[in-house]
Amino acid sequence: MRTLVCLFMTAVLMTFAQLVSAESWENNLIIDLPKGNDVTTSDWNELECLAVNIYHEARGESILGQELVAQVTVNRVNSPHYEDHVCGVVRQYKQFSWTHDGRSDAIKDRKAYEKAYRIAIRFLYIGKTANIAGAEDFTNYHTVEIDPDWHTLEAAVDVGRHRFYRRASA
Repeated sequence: MRTLVCLFMTAVLMTFAQLVSAESWENNLIIDLPKGNDVTTSDWNELECLAVNIYHEARGESILGQELVAQVTVNRVNSPHYEDHVCGVVRQYKQFSWTHDGRSDAIKDRKAYEKAYRIAIRFLYIGKTANIAGAEDFTNYHTVEIDPDWHTLEAAVDVGRHRFYRRASA
């Protein structure tokens, strides 16, 4: 009888450990699509603002590319040069191309949004930093197809179709 109880308790503990493992909690999330089709009028929370930004800016990129978009957004929240909350940063005038392109901001690819949402959780609530040297200093990026004239920024790295920048050292 004692052995049976021990085996039962071991099974319960192992099941619980699986449920709370780092990967398992993400796979068991129920993710609702954000309501609204326009970033300027939607009542999104901070997590949704970050996830939607990752989705629209980098859904076709690698995980690292998506994480760097999250990193830039979070870095801006922590910078005195931008709004002090995620939705404010995302909605700031003409900072992210998808916010002013005239197209619907509705999510059309649920799997891509769920991936972006999980990345947003890691950056907002777990404090993840993109695994690339100096990422905590990146505040800007653009697609490599354009060449903006950013005199006060220093190009740091190209990842996928994006070039990431940090403020130039004085």
